[in-house]
Amino acid sequence: METKQLKDGLQRRRRNAPRQPVRSITLNERDINILTFIHLYGGMLTTDIIFKYATINGLYKSKQALSLRLKEMYHDGGYLDRPTQQRQIEYPERYNLVHRVSEKAELELKARRLFSDKAPRPYGAYQHQMMTACLYASYYLSALEHGFGFMPQHKLPHPTIVIDGKNVTPDALFMLTVEGKNILIFLEADRATEAGHSDDDKRKSWGRSVEQYKKIIGDKLYKDHYQVPPNCGAQVHVVTINFTMQQKILRQIQRVFPQGCTYILTHTSIAFGDNSHPAPYIDMMKTIWDRWGHNEFTYLK
Repeated sequence: METKQLKDGLQRRRRNAPRQPVRSITLNERDINILTFIHLYGGMLTTDIIFKYATINGLYKSKQALSLRLKEMYHDGGYLDRPTQQRQIEYPERYNLVHRVSEKAELELKARRLFSDKAPRPYGAYQHQMMTACLYASYYLSALEHGFGFMPQHKLPHPTIVIDGKNVTPDALFMLTVEGKNILIFLEADRATEAGHSDDDKRKSWGRSVEQYKKIIGDKLYKDHYQVPPNCGAQVHVVTINFTMQQKILRQIQRVFPQGCTYILTHTSIAFGDNSHPAPYIDMMKTIWDRWGHNEFTYLK
């Protein structure tokens, strides 16, 4: 049983199969910084995104050195996991594996009071969680790089809000501060699996989501629930993986908002449509968004 899990068809050890520790390692402050970032800003992240964070914060200059340390924290320390769902990387020299903090690392973070129950959790459907994690971390790093304010999900009230007796929970929630203006962002990562419209109240659909966000933002229910500053605006950012699905979502926005809607933004990122590779870092502040009935929108013109 163990051999089948740890080896491939040619009886070679899988890249994501842990080995018995050959030596113990002692965590340093740089390691704790990296583990805290993975935990708080996505839950499971690629080497590429972790390296982006490390370079911005002056932790590492060499991607190879970072990759070696991540390998040690996985194999020898047991502080990282590699989700078994990730597929073999076509170009191993890119070192772009997916890393997730282990239970051992969570205990370490809890002991240092760096753990948060409100941080995004890296469980559920793998491809969806991977997409959400990459997007969420990319928003944070992009804001950091361009000098925008970023208040993460773990510093806000719980993301779930009740609308018409139903829980509405965005994939991620955070607040941007752009040119002195606060904007609460509801992030929705779509993998083209959700229905455009459904008459079944128990089935999630984009038609129902648009109607719910009309009440959350249009009726300003978010202001009291999330305890945001009085002048705080709000937007829904919907990222999907293909243009066909984006058009379905836009049609639902058109149905609910015949005159147009300024606060539900849509974007197609084909990088997340390739299941064989984790998506790279994306500069979300330069992303161009489509809005039904209005001009395109971007934070950096």
